[in-house]
Parts: sequence; structure tokens; C-alpha cells
Amino acid sequence: MGEDGCCFNKNQLNYFRVCHLATNVLPCELRGIFVQRWNLLYSKEHGLWCNTLKNGQDFVSMESDSNKRRNKELLNAMQNGDVEQWDCTMLFYGLLYSSSIGGILGSEIRGHVNCLREFRNQSFAHVNKGEMTSSDFQIILNKLLQALLGLRRDTSPVKLVQNLNSFTTDEVYELKEKLESEKIAQSELDKRICDLEDRVLNLENKTCPSDSDEEYEYSNIVDLSLNKDKSVPPFVILPDKLNHPVIRRHEVDEVIQTLNDLRVMHDDKITSVFIIGEPLSGKTECGRKIGEAVSKHNSIVAVIKCDTYQNFTSSLKQLAKRLGYSQINFPSLHKTSVASQIEILSLFVKEKISGESSWVIILDEVLEETKELLTYLPQPGDL
Repeated sequence: MGEDGCCFNKNQLNYFRVCHLATNVLPCELRGIFVQRWNLLYSKEHGLWCNTLKNGQDFVSMESDSNKRRNKELLNAMQNGDVEQWDCTMLFYGLLYSSSIGGILGSEIRGHVNCLREFRNQSFAHVNKGEMTSSDFQIILNKLLQALLGLRRDTSPVKLVQNLNSFTTDEVYELKEKLESEKIAQSELDKRICDLEDRVLNLENKTCPSDSDEEYEYSNIVDLSLNKDKSVPPFVILPDKLNHPVIRRHEVDEVIQTLNDLRVMHDDKITSVFIIGEPLSGKTECGRKIGEAVSKHNSIVAVIKCDTYQNFTSSLKQLAKRLGYSQINFPSLHKTSVASQIEILSLFVKEKISGESSWVIILDEVLEETKELLTYLPQPGDL
């Protein structure tokens, strides 16, 4: 019953509980998760997150150029660095779509955060109804609890709200107003995400030779050439070493952002990006800088030479060693043929790397006559 004598039935109470969870409890949890991820990744380089202007400036400075263009207003608001003033839309952006955190978020954590986002979206669906059945309430509550447990968060605030049996009328109006504002803000972000998906889809279409060819469904081309030609095949010879001093930061950012975009679009399945361009256009240096940038986030980065079978085998063996391969496990490997070594190492790498949350394999000097070697590596579209 409300303070002014209004009676609420059970379905209405369920709805008010969800409103309270979505507008009060969820933002607090998201703030804690964001700060936790930032401190884990960047406390040594940028310091602990203390809700300062410097924190916000550091966060925005790490965004890719394309993110800054698409989300200018959102990032301007987040630049104050005070997560207590960030709404759920900003927090979900920071966790799922930002370059600094979203781009390197492990699949398990990303899945739990997505569950929190789904919980919030499901609460929006009941804004106009003002009621929720007990079965619907239990389903949505379980989703929230499982996600928080997966993120190792305290669930006592949720359980406290679960048992609330009364709300004042003022509280009810305030909760509904907050939820409606959140719904509007989320719809604006969803629109930007749809625009992003359209942009990535258009880029993917550029890669695909025909509508019926699904080989490059999870791939994209970043063209560094001066006279871009859509007919250029996605396999090119990369220069052996840098022949000029120019390093284009925006090209590196573009590739990393494209990888992140594809990853989000395809639910963390393996995706690929092909870098093409004329000789001396900086393809190898771009690949090198991508590896350096990604490796800063504790991701596994490997360069596989694909110009000869011997070099491919050697590169694959180096990657296998990083993943725990030992000659003790395969004492006679060196006595087998190159083809057998590739097959054994390939199985080992595929099995071990599937357990890693973040990794990048850079293929160098892929030739037409050796591109069949790529089938021994994790394939775009795989989980």
C-alpha cells in the first residue's frame, strides 16, 4: 500500500520491484564493474579510477577516432570521469562498446554484462503496462542474479528489493520517470549501434566476392592503397620490413575498431580483417602496431609467416610453445614430415587458444600458393 492509501496488487508490486532494480541497483553494479575492469587493465598506466576529470580524459583519449565521431555527445558527458553521474547507457557503452574496455572484454564477462543489458531492456517492455506477473518477475530476477554471480558481485541488494512489499506513491512516480528516461537514452544508443551494424555490414559486403560466397562472412578489408580497387583479392604479399618512417595511427585504430565491431556483431565468434594496399603502403608496419596495441591488454598476439611451409611450421611451433606446448608431449615431432608437424601443431593450437579470452593472429606474407595453410588456423565464424 502507498503512503497516500493507494493499494497495489501483486503484479504491480513486481513491476515496481523491477523498476527499482533497473534504475537504482543496476547502475550501482555497473559502476562497480566498470571501475573494477579499468583498475585491472589500466591502474599501472593511468592510475586507479577515482571519479576524477583525469580519469575521464584518459578514457576518452583511448577511444578510436571512429568511436569519437559516432559518440561525440556521449563521450563529452563521460569525460567528467565521475561514474556516479553516468547513466546505464554510458556504463553499457563503456563496458561493451568502448575501445579501452569493450574491445578487449572476454567472452564470459561480455556475456554476463549482456545479460544485465537484457534485464534492463526487458524492464523497458513493461513501462507502459505497469504490471508484471510473478512468473515473468522470477524469470527476469533469475537472469539478473545469475549475471551478477557470474561477475562475482554481491547479490544482497537484489534480494533485498525482491522482498520489498510496499512503495510510496512518490517512489512509484520517481521510479517510472527514471525508467522512462533510461528507455529514451537506450533507444538513442540502439540507433547508433544500428548505424554501426549497417556500416560494418557494408564493409563486409565489400569483402564478399558475391552474395552466394560465404567464405568471408566474418571478415573485412581495410584498404591502405591510394587508388582503392574493390576487385583486389583479400590475399596479398606483405613487405618483409618497413621501407619508410611513416606510421599512421588512424589506420591502426581503424583495424582495431573494425575487429571490435565484427566481434560485437558476431557474438564473439572468430573474425578476420585483411589489410591490403600497394607496396610500401605500410601494411606490415600497420600489422606490427596492431600487435603492439593489442598485447598491452594481456592478449595473446602471434605473427605467423605464411610465405613457405617451413616458416609457417616454425611460426606455428612458436605459438604452440606460448600456449604450453612441450617436446615432452611430442618427443618424436621433429622426426615427422613438415605436413604432419603442421597438422599436430594445428590441433594443439586450436584446442589451447579456444580457452583464451582474447587473442590476435597476424598472418604475414600470405601467398596465393600457400594460402591453403590458413585452414590449419582457427577459422572465422568459429567460437
